[in-house]
Amino acid sequence: MILAGIAEILIRSLDLLFSKNKVKKYSTSINKDNNLDPYWVTGFTDAEGCFSVIISKRSNLNWRVQASFEINLHIKDIEILYLIKNFFGVGSINSRKKRCNCVYRVTKIEDLIKVIITHFIKYPLLTQKYADFFIWSKVIKLMELKQHLTPSGFDIILSYYASINKGITQQVLTAFPNIKNVTLFRVNPILPNKLNPYWVSPKVVLQLEMEDSL
Repeated sequence: MILAGIAEILIRSLDLLFSKNKVKKYSTSINKDNNLDPYWVTGFTDAEGCFSVIISKRSNLNWRVQASFEINLHIKDIEILYLIKNFFGVGSINSRKKRCNCVYRVTKIEDLIKVIITHFIKYPLLTQKYADFFIWSKVIKLMELKQHLTPSGFDIILSYYASINKGITQQVLTAFPNIKNVTLFRVNPILPNKLNPYWVSPKVVLQLEMEDSL
């Protein structure tokens, strides 16, 4: 996968960037000199990030809406998540050693609006993931206004939820069989002429992947 290649190259770029100043203990007190470029963060999110909306049933038969921004990596790359957390200044990191994975997650609505959405508006995503971000941002706005607690607002969120990421779970589909998802627009795959070098071009990744396969 091309995006997987992008992530791998971005990880390698971090190895080179911080090779002279490795962080041996993972903590939120990372050296301030280890600043990430915002375009690097956007490029890495294009490859590995997730704008998530989860709808689940409470024990009292009510439905709950949860939204988050997440980046999941192999446990060996947890240092990268601490750098990203340090960059944004919000969120938390959890690891599951038995599954060999770790996740950086931001769930607080205020943080999602003031930090995460603000960042990706200023440094926009370049892949189809931008369409997910666009719809996801609408969900966050509705949640900020507490509209997810109203029948009409919940119905709107259902249609957005059905359109992004992996779509509808069987539990939700059974409860709401008439959900109509919104049509996601297609993101123009043409990269800008003046692409910031910290965002790795898919063409470069494809070329490197072809070289690796030889």
